[in-house]
Amino acid sequence: MSQTPYRDRLLIVAAFLIGYLSPSLPEPYAALWGLIPLLALEAQSRTTSFLVSLSFYLALSRGIVPGAYVFFRDGSLIRALILWASSAVGLALPYALLYPARYSSLAVRAACIVIAVLSSVFPPLGLIGWGSPIVAAGIFFPSLGWIGIILLLILYALAAMRRFRRALILLAMALIPFMSLRQAPIPENWKGIDTAFGRLASGSGDFDEQFQRERQVFSKMLRMKREGEFLSADVVLLPETLIGRMNPTTRRRWQDFLRDLDESKIFVIGAEIPKGQKYDNVMAAFNDSERQTAIQRCPVPFSMYRPFSDFGANADIFSLGENSIMTISGNRAGFLICYEQFLAWPFLTLMTLKPTLIAAPANFWWCRETSLPAVRNRTVKFLCALFGVPFVSSINI
Repeated sequence: MSQTPYRDRLLIVAAFLIGYLSPSLPEPYAALWGLIPLLALEAQSRTTSFLVSLSFYLALSRGIVPGAYVFFRDGSLIRALILWASSAVGLALPYALLYPARYSSLAVRAACIVIAVLSSVFPPLGLIGWGSPIVAAGIFFPSLGWIGIILLLILYALAAMRRFRRALILLAMALIPFMSLRQAPIPENWKGIDTAFGRLASGSGDFDEQFQRERQVFSKMLRMKREGEFLSADVVLLPETLIGRMNPTTRRRWQDFLRDLDESKIFVIGAEIPKGQKYDNVMAAFNDSERQTAIQRCPVPFSMYRPFSDFGANADIFSLGENSIMTISGNRAGFLICYEQFLAWPFLTLMTLKPTLIAAPANFWWCRETSLPAVRNRTVKFLCALFGVPFVSSINI
């Protein structure tokens, strides 16, 4: 680092500050994530290009360390640090591998930066692709959808060809503090309910814990009904994993309670449906004649999704999301469940099916005091703004 040119050190520091500060700054500042490919391109060496992007991803995803430490009950700090560092290294590698040689043609330089940007969207890196530069399109090209993404990639290609164009784009991004995020209005007949039940462990087979949780949830929902909290809603969205393991007996118990609570409303609640030794993490609709479910296609790697294990959540990574759509109360709702809300890949594949609303239930008890919920909020809001679709949120902390 002592031999790194002064200008390159500034680039590394700037990338780190963007990652560190953007979760706590007003939401439009998340568009600064779009600067990272340009800062990496400005670096004078392949190594520095890697360090620029690495410092950004380490800073932005720092909440993984305390979050993973809490999530894994053994309290393994080493495992938390490995997850944090390895994910940041993986996301930074494309900027090193695709760093253009000094004498590369303009077309090659343009292709390199576009491919590096897209690498954070498509699997395998898309499965850990938080902080994707694509998110910035939501504030620069609101409601333009796929055209907005193409325009952003064109800007990157032009910036790669000429330095003065990079300077103009950097200047344009300096105007971010004066911009506002355009959010589509939430349908009045949908209501997202946040809860504070603490640990809701995914994949848990502790039915005593589950029964105690049900008593708390039922009590809270009765109180909410008395207070008129979801009086005007036709559809009530509750968080991921609230039911726990859902066998026929559990489903019947919830079905009876929710029908007695208010049979005129549809309640959409998180549950886990056993499939052999594994399970599907889903959102299940109650008081719905079609008994619809929406599956989580991208569970959290290493904790829920364990591809080489006989246990854990099932994944459907390359699905477009046909199994993550519900048609309820006049809306075609696409579901992004918890971890999927950090990523561009599940969102973009879902948008090929043209949902009219995004439902975003989550379970953040394990990272509630970290920067991760803010990263999630900015990612979902920017991507929804890009496609001009409203989103309804429901979080357990």
